[in-house]
Amino acid sequence: MGFGDPFAPPPTQDDEEFFELVRDHLFRVRYSGRSGFALANRSRILSTVKLGTGVLYPVENEDSLADIRTPIHYRYVPLYEIYLIVDAQGNDCGFFRVRTLAAWQAVKEYGGKVSERVKEDAEDPKRKTREHVFVHACFLREGGHSDAADIRKSRYESIHFEEQSGHICRKAGFFEYPLVISRWDRDGLSPYGSPPQAKLMSDIKSLQSLARDSLIASSQAVRPPIATHREERQRDLNPGRTNPGLIDEQGRPLFRPMIEMVNPGAADSQIENIREKLRVGLYGDLWQTLLEGNGRHDRPLLDQYSGRQRKPVRAGDRHIGASRRFRRRFSARASRHGAGGRCHADLDCPDRPDARGWPF
Repeated sequence: MGFGDPFAPPPTQDDEEFFELVRDHLFRVRYSGRSGFALANRSRILSTVKLGTGVLYPVENEDSLADIRTPIHYRYVPLYEIYLIVDAQGNDCGFFRVRTLAAWQAVKEYGGKVSERVKEDAEDPKRKTREHVFVHACFLREGGHSDAADIRKSRYESIHFEEQSGHICRKAGFFEYPLVISRWDRDGLSPYGSPPQAKLMSDIKSLQSLARDSLIASSQAVRPPIATHREERQRDLNPGRTNPGLIDEQGRPLFRPMIEMVNPGAADSQIENIREKLRVGLYGDLWQTLLEGNGRHDRPLLDQYSGRQRKPVRAGDRHIGASRRFRRRFSARASRHGAGGRCHADLDCPDRPDARGWPF
């Protein structure tokens, strides 16, 4: 936390104490059960590692603006319901989110500003669970800018509408890009990242092929194909069974295995080498070391990973830190609550503004 002006004078002791107070409060807000950050952020990280892209959507608590304990709700957005848009430089500039809501959920979500058909379904006990498709479109506003004081001139325009009827349920805007997007690796101008599995796909296919061949070899060693006499009847190779007529007058069997030189473990070393490569490429052994080390890091292993050409998770230029979005909303709400001048060291100072703002 600090002043938004890079040329501002160094903060005083009172300013430092106030910044620490706001920082601690925002961390309490983030990790409270009501904000939903822990579950949403975990889902975002899992989506980033597994699918290459994770999306987090911070939403202001519009139901209770006076609730200083939970000013922000964090929501995870699955990739199957959102379409990301980037500009010519690869910067995120919009999205389309398509989701399905029940009729009663839509009425609650949009405050009754839905079409008459959805209202009728919500009022009918038999049809209130009927599903309807809604689209949330966010894109750059023509003539908008991030420093605007009016939401109608904000940089991004936001529209919620029903897919079937085109009825607009909500129109709003954002001063900055509303989504927090993390990508594992990014190629070119693609709006989506690629997971670590994509770079190891050839090894994964090789491992699957070797495992299949090893299973076939094991089956052939235990139950090989049998070559028999042309007049031989069905054999019974179960333990203790009698098979009359399967030997000639000299006692020689009239059948024999067609494949005798089978080594099921021939590919074990190669399979293990590929598995080790996959564990390293997918950071599997690193996670296991960190989990089993009780918080102690294995320095040689970490140094080994730091030298590899693996790219870390990137969140673009939109970190969840104290951004202009927070400072703008913080200043606006502080002015509405009568905050003026610099704050004093007393934590109960009436001139101290609320710690309401966008997440950082």
